[in-house]
Amino acid sequence: MEAISQILKMFENFIKRAIIPSISFYFIFVVEYLYFIDTVDKDKVVQKFALSIKVDDFTVLFLVVMLIGLSFLLSMLHQVFYDNLIKGDYDCKIPVFKKYCNIELNILKEKTIKKVKEKIFKGDLEIDEKMYTDYFLYQVVGRKLAAITPKTNTTRYVDDSKSIGIFFISLMLVNIILFFGSWLLLIVLISIFYAIGFQLIQSKYRSRAIRIYVNYLLGETD
Repeated sequence: MEAISQILKMFENFIKRAIIPSISFYFIFVVEYLYFIDTVDKDKVVQKFALSIKVDDFTVLFLVVMLIGLSFLLSMLHQVFYDNLIKGDYDCKIPVFKKYCNIELNILKEKTIKKVKEKIFKGDLEIDEKMYTDYFLYQVVGRKLAAITPKTNTTRYVDDSKSIGIFFISLMLVNIILFFGSWLLLIVLISIFYAIGFQLIQSKYRSRAIRIYVNYLLGETD
């Protein structure tokens, strides 16, 4: 049991950020197939699948391997289509919400940039103003906060963003599988799902940035 506990601890982040959220793929697939796909043979397919399931060691191992493989795939897709594109500034770009979402972020960001220049770089390193993005400041200030007590723990924001990203990637993949060929419908659905997922993930990173800025401005005085 101790060995299993150590293994689970080693892969704790992967389990929380990839494997558990990936279960949503199967749930979405089953729900959409049962309630939104209308085919003559659907009942026969469901019945045949239910009868073919045998709970034995091989089946359990197969399902576990499938889930792990799917988790890796969804994690990579999340990294490519969400995380890599969000790196930079986390301010909201939607006109309706732009004014309200960005006020606190921008004020704290300006004060943090000023303090970073004075306390960390101290004129020794010339950095282009465009480099001072929310992501860059997270890399700089996050290291500073990790060295003081109490430490600023922001892992839950990353966990939430990974879960959200994998859920929406799953939603898009399931719809591509089930509605393959209906290109106009797929373009509309994927565009909507992707945009919602992007904004939700960005809001998590925006909340993380605000927390880091506040902790840095108030908690670190040297």
